[in-house]
Amino acid sequence: MAEMLDPMSSTTAAASSAHAPSAPPDPCPACDSVEYKVLLTAEDRRFRTTAEKFQVVECGVCRLIRMEPRPAPEEVRKYYPPPDLTPAVKAPELSVRALCERLSLISQLRFTDRALRDSGETGLVLDVGCGDGRFLDALRRRGTGNVAGLDFSLSFAADAWRIHGVPAVCATLSRAPCAPGSCAAITMFHVLQHLYHPVAYLDAARALLAPEGQIGRAHVSTPV
Repeated sequence: MAEMLDPMSSTTAAASSAHAPSAPPDPCPACDSVEYKVLLTAEDRRFRTTAEKFQVVECGVCRLIRMEPRPAPEEVRKYYPPPDLTPAVKAPELSVRALCERLSLISQLRFTDRALRDSGETGLVLDVGCGDGRFLDALRRRGTGNVAGLDFSLSFAADAWRIHGVPAVCATLSRAPCAPGSCAAITMFHVLQHLYHPVAYLDAARALLAPEGQIGRAHVSTPV
């Protein structure tokens, strides 16, 4: 969870001193506009791997919310601890975190159940950024038997197999080992905000969806 430090700002195309860019802002990854307004400045309180503060902005044209400036791809790894290392937390905070994760899982399951019901498709449910596979394991226990996971991390994909028995591979969506049109639903919980080219990723997802799958009806999803 991030701690809000500054209230919403109306500043357009300007960054605060926190993690401030030394060059013009990056174009919006959705519409290429360089106009934005600052929503808040926050620090990471989940992993606590850095004392840096990060700026969240909203595109002035398409209203996509993103971090600006975005860290370079080679910087991203330093903000996440290894899968087997988590920050030390006090018992009350740990309980709150567990509750939040449980509520998030319930929300994701209901969201996916609704998407499958609305589409009427019965193919594969592919979870991109599957982590250790707990979401797919829970979905399978609810009766959705044809599931698979995809993750950028080899260790997470291995954990999905080892801990929950969920078939998972380490790959990108554009190179997913799935036939075109074979997926009834593709979920991307907390994934799109990490991508540098989200439009291309959504195009790859659309190619994998079954004929009746519709991205606009949330068959590809990343709820907050």
